[in-house]
Amino acid sequence: MFIMYKQPYDIHKSYKASTEDGRVLDLSIQLKGYRNVFSPTTFEGTINTNNTNYHTIKVNVKRNFFQKLKSKINGAVTDPIVLLNEKDLREKQDMIVILWNDKHFSEMYFTLTKSGDFFFAPANSSLEVEHVKDSMSKQLQ
Repeated sequence: MFIMYKQPYDIHKSYKASTEDGRVLDLSIQLKGYRNVFSPTTFEGTINTNNTNYHTIKVNVKRNFFQKLKSKINGAVTDPIVLLNEKDLREKQDMIVILWNDKHFSEMYFTLTKSGDFFFAPANSSLEVEHVKDSMSKQLQ
């Protein structure tokens, strides 16, 4: 059972994402998840949007073992995922930051830092954004 839990797993999804004002973006996600018994899941992979590839980077979250364990016990599915535009690796100005909303990785909130836009997925319109936001607020309670 433990060996199965530690096995990496793939997330290959295509989403429509929308801003609160209804601007829509297509995304293709190809990530590999790495579970850890004592800390939240980590991810490696790529996201493609508008013919731009973003690659995950390792974010050094300064936490000791007990802080990571507490985060896991409190239900943290994953730390935020940061992906950099492959053409902007030095400047670090064009990136995506993702927060997953659920343990099945079917809903998320993310921002494109270059434009400052906040997107929600899956959402084809501003009305669907409200549904994702409601779901996210329930997760945070």
